[in-house]
Amino acid sequence: MPFQFDVLLVANGFQREAVRRAVPWPLAGPGGDVLVVRPDDLVVIKLQAGRIIDRADAAMVLRENRDEIDFQRLHHEIACHGLAADYRDIWREAFPTEPLPDLY
Repeated sequence: MPFQFDVLLVANGFQREAVRRAVPWPLAGPGGDVLVVRPDDLVVIKLQAGRIIDRADAAMVLRENRDEIDFQRLHHEIACHGLAADYRDIWREAFPTEPLPDLY
């Protein structure tokens, strides 16, 4: 079964930390696991990229991984990186009936 993946070329301190926090993900067949960034880190990375497709991906990551996201850390990083307006937009897309979260 084919799949698509992105390669992260680390360009800043946040991305280095995201790679350090990455978790193993098993691949079918030989070769073992690959490291995958946590969903909360991926939301920040997608918002930093700033493309329309990345914003849509970020909303999907919120919806599909809600139980695994460290929202306290995510909201801290969103505030630190000046991404609050973009985050509010994707929150509304992901959870249209829920109030906006408080950011730090």
